[in-house]
Amino acid sequence: MEKKQLYSIVTTILAIYGFKHWKQSVWMRLGTEVSDCIYLQRSIYGHFYYFHYGYIINKLPLPSGVFWHTFGKIDIPSSIYKKIRINLDLENNLSDEERERELKHIFQDIVPKENSIDTEKKLKEFLLSEQLLLSKDVMNYLKIKIINGKYEDAKE
Repeated sequence: MEKKQLYSIVTTILAIYGFKHWKQSVWMRLGTEVSDCIYLQRSIYGHFYYFHYGYIINKLPLPSGVFWHTFGKIDIPSSIYKKIRINLDLENNLSDEERERELKHIFQDIVPKENSIDTEKKLKEFLLSEQLLLSKDVMNYLKIKIINGKYEDAKE
């Protein structure tokens, strides 16, 4: 299977959940203030893709070459993660039909049915509770600071 065919399959599957093919390897679902996205990152070691989920703050410009402002969180059981790895490895011997069928089942299990974090307030609460890695731009925009190595609300 070629990349173009994989992207076509992923676009069709993710459209069910409201995602649109946005950039080369990124699908975005538009939210009120915050959009969620899925990014398939090509491995530098072969024809293999990594699955990533993240958030974009609609009013905050993305730096060049960046596909989201912060990681999202999807709890993926290890058994399903193994299936993701197998099906996003385009060098294995899966038939195109089998890969498409498996990706539909996998995405049905892991892709959130809706973007539950679609406002900046919800995103800030999520980031403060999860303590995910943040850029300075996001910290400044959402008024978050680091105190004793932990993200805190920078109430001004």
